[in-house]
Amino acid sequence: MLWSPIVKNQSQKAKHNQMEDVKQIKTKLKEKYGIAIELVINRKFLSCLEELRDYARKETKELKSPVLRLMQVEEYLKKYVEKLEKATVDNTA
Repeated sequence: MLWSPIVKNQSQKAKHNQMEDVKQIKTKLKEKYGIAIELVINRKFLSCLEELRDYARKETKELKSPVLRLMQVEEYLKKYVEKLEKATVDNTA
């Protein structure tokens, strides 16, 4: 797998085109070594992050992965702040 959050797809006339470079690397790895890599880039990268956040949001035990733990804390914080803000609105109404 090759993971990258942002791979730019410039016009054909551009001197450098990241998307074309990545596709060429994928093709060469397949041809030369018989290795097929999956590209997890741009939208697919974001979708995978959303899946991880969803998992972290639902998991109640402390997660060992620092990245997942951070996502878990962020999701619980978001939920807590939303409740706090709702309570503040309800108390002022």
